[in-house]
Parts: sequence; C-alpha cells; structure tokens
Amino acid sequence: MQQSGRFVSGSRVVAGLCFASMTLAMIAGCSPQYSTAQGLTATQASAATPSPTPSPKKKPSMPGDLKANELGRVPILMYHSVGEYNTKYDKHGLNITPATFRKHMELLHKDGFYPVNMRDVVEGTLDVPAGKTPVVLTFDDARGSQFRYRADGSIDPDCVIGILEECHRKWGDDWQRKAVFYVLPASKYNPTPFWQAGKSEEKIRFLADNGYEVANHSTSHRPLNRLSEKDLKWEVTFAQEYFKKISPKVTMDTMAVPYGIYPKTKAGRQLLLDNGNKCVLMAWGGASYAPDDKRFDRGAVLRIGNDPGEIERWIAGLVKARRQKFEGMRTYISDGDPSTLTVPQSMAKYLAKPTGPEIIVYNDLPPAKPKTEIKAAKKPITSG
Repeated sequence: MQQSGRFVSGSRVVAGLCFASMTLAMIAGCSPQYSTAQGLTATQASAATPSPTPSPKKKPSMPGDLKANELGRVPILMYHSVGEYNTKYDKHGLNITPATFRKHMELLHKDGFYPVNMRDVVEGTLDVPAGKTPVVLTFDDARGSQFRYRADGSIDPDCVIGILEECHRKWGDDWQRKAVFYVLPASKYNPTPFWQAGKSEEKIRFLADNGYEVANHSTSHRPLNRLSEKDLKWEVTFAQEYFKKISPKVTMDTMAVPYGIYPKTKAGRQLLLDNGNKCVLMAWGGASYAPDDKRFDRGAVLRIGNDPGEIERWIAGLVKARRQKFEGMRTYISDGDPSTLTVPQSMAKYLAKPTGPEIIVYNDLPPAKPKTEIKAAKKPITSG
C-alpha cells in the first residue's frame, strides 16, 4: 500500500462483497435521523485509467492461498458505549457489554484483521502485514466507558481503552495500539471528555502518546443541517483548537459528523473538508472503499454500525469475500509492502489516477475460452 493519490505511472506493472445490503445504523449518540451527503466530492481523480498490462515480475509472497488486493473494502467499525454505568444495553448497539466488545476483538484478531487509524487510511500510509485486512475502530462522543480510571488511578480493565490495551499485551505486534476517538469538548453526552472531571487532559495525552488517534466530532454535537456556515465553521475549528492545545500529538484532522447528519448545502459539506479535515465519516453505509479506489469519497466515508449481530455478520462476510473473484464486494488484503499498491487485474478499472510509487497488477482473470470455428457441412451429392 502506498500514499493515496501519489502513484507514479504504472510503468512497472506486474502479474498478481455484495454479501449484505447496506445497513442504516440508528444511533442515539449519532443518529435517529439521516441526511445524505450526496453531491459532496473531495479532490479526487475522476477519470478511469486503462487497465495496465501485466509483465513478468515475481508475485508477492502471501500466506496460504490468499492474494493481495489493495483496492478491496476496508471495515470502519462504529462504537459508542461499552458497559456504560447507569445505562441500559439497547437494541441499536449504543451501549454494548464489555464481553461483546471483547468478542468482537477476538473475532477480528482470529480472522486476520489488523487495527489502523483513520489517518493511515485516508493518507494512504497503511503498513499492514501481508495477508491481513486493515480495520478502523472508531468511538464517538468521548463517553465515560471509553476511558475510565478506577479509584486507585489504574485504567478500568472493562472500559474500551482497558480492553484495547489488554489485546495489545496479549497479541503484541499482531494488534497494534490503533483506534480513533471522535471527541468533543462538551455536550449532553459528555459533560467533560470521558466524563471524569480533572482527568480529561491526562486521558487525551495518554491516547495521543500511545498511538491512538484523537479526532473531531464537532464542538457541541448539534445537528449540522441546522447551522449557518459561520456556526458550522465554529463547530469544526473550536474543537480542533481545544484539543490541540492539550498535546502537540493530537491531530484532529478526520471528522465524524454528529448523528450522521450532514450540512444541508454542498457548500456546507465542502466546508467540513476545507477546515482541516482530511475526511468526514458517515454513521452508516457498510465497509468503506479503499482510499486508492476512485469510488472512495473523502467527504462521505462509510462506516459499519453496531446493531446486535451487525459487526459479527460483516466480519464473517468480509472473511468470505477475501476469496471472492471477479464479481461482488472484495476485501482489502495487504501485500505487506507499504511502498507498493498491489491490485488484481479484475479491479484495475477502479484505480484512481496513478501519480506515485509502484503499482503492481497481477492477472487474476479466467483464461479466455478458445474460439471454435464451425464449418458448414457439405451437401451430399446424390445421383438421379
């Protein structure tokens, strides 16, 4: 995988899931109503590029019978609360049990997924072991159950950070410390970020110092379709300034819109990208297109919701789709080399305009059927 939008021409090109309908997640912290982001486009190459002609270079070494596909879909999972105190477990997955969250992490690890940050995806800087699929874990609202200290000052082992740190200790380099926390200074969902007064800045610094991404969820969690452009800009920029003051490692340059609701106008939607956001995440839609796929829209990045059973279904479907050929949704499979982009010939038509490092295209197309020539039978000669 290499930096998106920075390929060099494919002069060195070499040989080598429509499984579920889109689910609209209903999200109380992020959505009882929906607004479309149609019409928003980021700076992307729109022209299709001709399929490069494979040349005889050694194919990447992959585990088992898997083949790399760095134009496949990337799952971006959306969470809110995990074992929130004094909050019921609800049917839309807004508050799930720690046991359910651990189950998700176990499934992801067992099935070859590898955590990355959203910035890694949108910047095209994915560094994922060969044969694995990147997954982005996102957490909205800076809720208390996402990062909680116990009375003795230790991290609660059943909060999100406690569980993620446990996974890293258990699996080491197979599970790096990567996840995205979409935070805001204050709202009805969090009187202070992560709820423990006097501890918010310490928590933000811990996240930034340990590889986690601190990102933008607006300033006050108001529906963005109700705001003027002036108020909209304030919602974006005040939150950025607020958290960047806490630590120079805080980036705040990707955004998840509150309730999954976009500004009404195209200009308002573009304003989100024009004010320091590399991409804007939706609250539904399914697995995301890869950043080097020309269908990837930085202004409307798809996420997978957390209705009961939803994440388990997507994990199973994406595992199955790793071996999907020619048709349907295909899963991102890393070639293990951050300096290259490896793509099957059958998906080369989706490549964004190549302007950077090496693109490797291998032939996965079925052999052409030989043409058969049918000769007309001669009419027998009869004597009369």
